[in-house]
Amino acid sequence: MNNIKRIEKLEKQLAEICKEIYELSMNGRRFTPMCPYVLVRVLPKEHRTEGGIWLADTAQTKTVYEGLVLEVWKPYVEEQEVVKTNVNNNEGYTETKYIQRYCAVEIGDRVAFPHSEGLPVGDWLDDRYYRLVREGREIHDYHRV
Repeated sequence: MNNIKRIEKLEKQLAEICKEIYELSMNGRRFTPMCPYVLVRVLPKEHRTEGGIWLADTAQTKTVYEGLVLEVWKPYVEEQEVVKTNVNNNEGYTETKYIQRYCAVEIGDRVAFPHSEGLPVGDWLDDRYYRLVREGREIHDYHRV
């Protein structure tokens, strides 16, 4: 039980360190991704076979990355117009529905995603460490670690 508490403490420290590195590299600017993307810090991962052999990044196939969510898109209200027909007199009318959309992950969550997933951030951040990853929905679902 003591090890579990220590692991949780180290995980929290890792999240704080990654957030601090991100804030320092942005020089006080903020990067807010657009829906459905989240900004992820790619964490280093050890690649070792069951026999104990270390694999280089080029020798691996279908690599899965693990990352820490640093920024999420802002919640918004989506407006949808629905056309309905009145059964009694066959008259049509439109009804407006408002749907509140929230991000499925939160800042600080650890996620796993395929190597092919993610967009480069551009000139602001180093592409080796930061990626814009599509939020987990349907075919682009990634998993919390």
